[in-house]
Amino acid sequence: MMKEPRDLLRKATLAAAIATVLATTTALTGCFTQSPKPEINTAETSPATADKSETASDSADITITVTPDAETKVETANTSVTNADESATAMDDDTRASAEEDETVAEAAPSDSAEAPSQDNPPEVDTSEVFAKQDAAKEIEDSATAKAATATQTIEQADTNQAETKAQAEGKTVEALTQGETSATTGDDTAAEPKDAEAAVEATSNAITAADDEAETNSLNPEPEQAITDLCDEIGNKLGSVSVEDCLAIELADSGARSRLERSLAVKEYLHNGEEKNGRVLLMGGIHGDEFSSVSIIFKWLKFIEKDQATEFTWQVVPLLNPDGLLRQKSQRQNDAGVDLNRNFPSPDWDADAHHYWQSRTGANPRRFPGPDAASEPETRWFIKTIENFRPDAIVAVHAPHSLVDYDGPQKPPSRLGTLRLHELGIYPGSLGNYAGVYKNIPVVTIELPSAGIMPTRNDINQMWVDLVEWLHREVPKQKLARTEGENNGSDDLPEIDSLH
Repeated sequence: MMKEPRDLLRKATLAAAIATVLATTTALTGCFTQSPKPEINTAETSPATADKSETASDSADITITVTPDAETKVETANTSVTNADESATAMDDDTRASAEEDETVAEAAPSDSAEAPSQDNPPEVDTSEVFAKQDAAKEIEDSATAKAATATQTIEQADTNQAETKAQAEGKTVEALTQGETSATTGDDTAAEPKDAEAAVEATSNAITAADDEAETNSLNPEPEQAITDLCDEIGNKLGSVSVEDCLAIELADSGARSRLERSLAVKEYLHNGEEKNGRVLLMGGIHGDEFSSVSIIFKWLKFIEKDQATEFTWQVVPLLNPDGLLRQKSQRQNDAGVDLNRNFPSPDWDADAHHYWQSRTGANPRRFPGPDAASEPETRWFIKTIENFRPDAIVAVHAPHSLVDYDGPQKPPSRLGTLRLHELGIYPGSLGNYAGVYKNIPVVTIELPSAGIMPTRNDINQMWVDLVEWLHREVPKQKLARTEGENNGSDDLPEIDSLH
């Protein structure tokens, strides 16, 4: 049946109005959800629209005539849709720009976490850690300031000493010149010749030069007392059997010599009742830095020497010959240059055999590297100089952990010291036993403690000491006599240290 044009117009107008409402609603929804503007498909929008589409499809063969009034309403509806679309697009652009601005700010702001904290629930701040770091920084700053002040004071003191020495020397120079001039004027028979005055001036000039050298040395090296304090502080914090107070109580002397890392090579000397009687004994420990017990037992025996005046020997004690090896974070046998000091002494066979022995017999073990040259290390050279100056009648060197007594040199060796039995190991190129015992003809007793990290029992420590002193009383006088006879005969086979390089 034919439909009236008015009905068709009413349906078209209604469809356009519904499309307008749906387009506006969809655009506004897209604005708030920031989603792309959807395309409007009136064929899938609502059941009512679908019914109308089906009706229109059923009447496809009917020609629809649209009046001007209806055309105006359709155009108005289209205009509304266009305006709504533009408004939605504008709002969508504003929203997107705002979102991009927020994202840019978030990338620029530093953050320790991937997700920013909520503004409603800000994270709690632990101020204790901040204050602790501030306190630690302040403590480091105060310590640095104190050390700088101490260094400045040391340099000023050295400058003062140097100035005083120069002033005294210059005063003596003026006095000597004045005396020379006075004597020449008066014609005194006892007056010094002009050449004597010149000699006095030259001697004074030499004294000034020596004072300059000493002042420069003192400005580079720490004061002896401070060097010993620093050494004892490190020893006491490294060894379990020796405290800082134990070390300081011994009152070690700074020899003036330094290790590779500028640590003091400290000594302690005991002269029985102010005089030499039975002979001289050189006692040394810690030539290998990883043999802790060889250092600790020396400090125990130092207390025995202080209390036991019956020993009647002159002692020179070196508790720690290799401080750099012991006092590093992980202790090692060698010194800081990686040299085994007990293979670095200039024995006659060193040049020919030291490196060959190291490579062929030890497989080039770095723990036993003899050094690039004989006596290449400052610790070795200083100990050689100590032997030259002290001229011991016996040397006792403490090692670990082979649990025995070794011996090199003249006189009769001890058969036992405490629980340790005599077991001679032979000689090695560059060892102290080879250099001093065989080459220099000085008895060298090598004590190998049972453990490098564990001290012997108190009874064993005491008994070893008693047996050692008994052997010294028996054999050292013989060696002293032999040494004296050799000196009287003009025999002096100890090399000068300068001839080693």
